[in-house]
Amino acid sequence: MNWEKCQLSISAFRALKTCGAFLLLTFAIPCPASWPTNALSRSVLMLDQSDAHSAWYAQFSNAFRSTLHAAAGGRISVYAEHLDLSRFGGPQHDDLLRSYLRDKFRTRPIGLLVAQGSSTLEFVLRSREELWTGLPVVFAAVDEDTGKRLSLPLGVTGTLYKRSFSSAVTTARVLVPKVKRLALVGDPWERQAVRGHYRREIQKFEFEFIDLIGLPMTEIRKRVAALPDDTVIIYTSITFDGAGTTYVPHEGLAAFADVANRPIVIDVETNLGHGGTGGFVTTPFPVGEAAARLALRILNGEPASKIPVATSDFTKPIFDWRQLQRFGINESRLPAGSEIRFRPPNLWEQHRDLVLAALSAFALQTLVVSALLIQQRRRKRAEALLKESEERMTFTAASMNIGLWQFDRQTDELWATEHCRNLFGLGCEVPLTRETILSRIHPEDREAAISSVRETSTTDRSAITDVRVVRSDDQQRWVRIRARSHSYDRGAPSQLSGIFADITEQKAAEAEAALQRQEVAHLMRVSMLGELSGAIAHEINQPLTAILSNAQAGLYLLAQKSPDLIEIREVLRDIVYEDNRAGEVVHRVRSLLKKGERKFETINVNDLINSTIALLNSELISRRIKVKTELADPLPSTWGDPIQLQQVLVNLFMNAMDAMVSTPMMQRRVVVSSRAAQAGAVEVLVKDHGSGISVEQDRLFEAFYSTKNHGLGLGLRICSTIVEAHGGNITLTNDVAGGAVATLSLPAQEMLIAAQ
Repeated sequence: MNWEKCQLSISAFRALKTCGAFLLLTFAIPCPASWPTNALSRSVLMLDQSDAHSAWYAQFSNAFRSTLHAAAGGRISVYAEHLDLSRFGGPQHDDLLRSYLRDKFRTRPIGLLVAQGSSTLEFVLRSREELWTGLPVVFAAVDEDTGKRLSLPLGVTGTLYKRSFSSAVTTARVLVPKVKRLALVGDPWERQAVRGHYRREIQKFEFEFIDLIGLPMTEIRKRVAALPDDTVIIYTSITFDGAGTTYVPHEGLAAFADVANRPIVIDVETNLGHGGTGGFVTTPFPVGEAAARLALRILNGEPASKIPVATSDFTKPIFDWRQLQRFGINESRLPAGSEIRFRPPNLWEQHRDLVLAALSAFALQTLVVSALLIQQRRRKRAEALLKESEERMTFTAASMNIGLWQFDRQTDELWATEHCRNLFGLGCEVPLTRETILSRIHPEDREAAISSVRETSTTDRSAITDVRVVRSDDQQRWVRIRARSHSYDRGAPSQLSGIFADITEQKAAEAEAALQRQEVAHLMRVSMLGELSGAIAHEINQPLTAILSNAQAGLYLLAQKSPDLIEIREVLRDIVYEDNRAGEVVHRVRSLLKKGERKFETINVNDLINSTIALLNSELISRRIKVKTELADPLPSTWGDPIQLQQVLVNLFMNAMDAMVSTPMMQRRVVVSSRAAQAGAVEVLVKDHGSGISVEQDRLFEAFYSTKNHGLGLGLRICSTIVEAHGGNITLTNDVAGGAVATLSLPAQEMLIAAQ
């Protein structure tokens, strides 16, 4: 801050206090608790512990502001104040700072407070309740030891950095391998906010320490000029020397570095270039970037209390080449990845551009002369080869029933081979243009073709779409359009190229294959019902026998002189019930035998499971198998062909029953369950208590592979095809408790609607 203005505020404050008007002033100034603390206030108050001449703060501030403004959606106001806590302190100084900050910012809304330095953080924690109640705080340049010592309240977060005396010792051993003495230069430990813990760490090292801390600068210069050869100087920071002279830390280093006879280890990047040899230094730029990123998160609405305090290592080995040369230190001894600064460029580095330019000019001259000599010859040969290649490619494409084309978006010009006329049924008199091609595409496919080609401008992948072409002779053929944009074009791609391929025979083959799959699936249902014929006959005989018995009883009651009409009504109701029961059995059998195209509708999976169990009821009874249901309710609906899906369930039940042929009758049990799975799916699990699966799962779905002596190996293959056509999947696994589990997964109807 401007210290002269601060002194004026201090004088005014003392005068008011002397006159007894302090209480009146306190009530006249708005309470800081009323300051806006809304995270949407796009303003930041940055408090720095040093003065305005700090080199560390200059780099930190530049990094913070550039990162903040580059990533923010709009301009963020940043205010900065220097508290000069390294040279002034105590309760009276705190009171003066609070009074100054309260007066200056009472009409300026502040959304976030940034505390730069450990001393600033401690001041903010002491003053937050009085000045910035509820205001979020982001701290930076705070060492790990201070962070552990302080008790941080809610709404205060930031990034700690590691700074240990062992790093300085490591550097000392690198610079002087046989080092035995360490000369310590800097402020007294109690005045160093971020290095106070060095006093404890020093005791761990068996060195002879030469204590130059707190001495006058004249004495420091005298002592460092006559240090033994096995000594390394470790410099922290000097703000006051023993004579009371003030310094900025890098100025304090420069004040004695010129006479020092031993290398100087530093731990801050801003001290580099002022006489320090180097070391594992903390760099202010990433510290400022990290603080800006945290500030953006809070200003964008994230609560500061939800952001944990992190610890990062903002150090890297950096050394001054001039000092290495001064003390005869070989660069090979430096840590891996060390950065060396202030190295003068050699002759090649100084004149590299000039030498390269001369060599390039000579090489270019040679190439130009050579190119001019052979240009005409190569051009003619290239034109001949290009024409021959074009004719060969066109002939090959036509022989494969493929047409080549290229379209220019800017000129709206279309180039295409003559075979494209045959594919689209265009005569020789009809020009090959975009409009004539689109006019022959079926109206229902035209928009899909245009959208597919348009998408090529936003991706490097080819766009493929199949369309129907209506020729002039009323024949309908299928043509596959493959298009791709030229990614090497500058700006938006303007050139499109691709092929037209006749896939009519392929589509016919696919339709024939689909029809054959339907036939095989239908035959599988017929075969399955053949196996169940005895059970179905028994299922029908039961209601028919009940109908006959009830009819005979009704005739007997009617033959009496005074028939009981109520009892006769009950008999007739039983006949109607048993007739409906027989009709449901016949309906279920007819549904499975039904042949034709798939008809998709909304399906309740639980109802489908119950109807399948009812269809297989007699077969389950004849095999002495019990069924246990564990159906989730409510359960999302799915979308599909209920007949085909019931065929899948019947096949899974039959496989489960066949797997328990050798299982004792008391243990024969099928457990069927339903549940809503993640990612919007409905799952049906059919578990048996058989011997389990003894082969790889993938083989079970191979065509004509079966583990049954009488099986055709088509059941699971057809089931898998049906389920995949419904957008689901089916798996078979062994259960840890014994037996096998078949899992049928189908997409929920809501997911299908969202996908469409």
